[in-house]
Amino acid sequence: MADFPEPADAISPEQRHPNQWSTPRYHVQVGVFDDRKGARALVTRLEGLGFAARVVEGRPARVWVGGFLDRRTAEDLRVHLQTAGFDAALTP
Repeated sequence: MADFPEPADAISPEQRHPNQWSTPRYHVQVGVFDDRKGARALVTRLEGLGFAARVVEGRPARVWVGGFLDRRTAEDLRVHLQTAGFDAALTP
């Protein structure tokens, strides 16, 4: 009988996407919340303005916009979001 790989959920994220081979992405962090409800509300607001936003799970919950391969594009978005009144910071 042939050996089959374990289901994907049994493999750690590091095994699926080892850091040594992955390409770093730059995100713009727009909010940090103690509760997921506040983070979700900000995502809804950002999506309403046309931004691709998501909640990064964990404690605290963080709201990120984008996922860029080049830092310059992420910096441009950070400046745009700050100009629009958001507290935006670049995160690798």
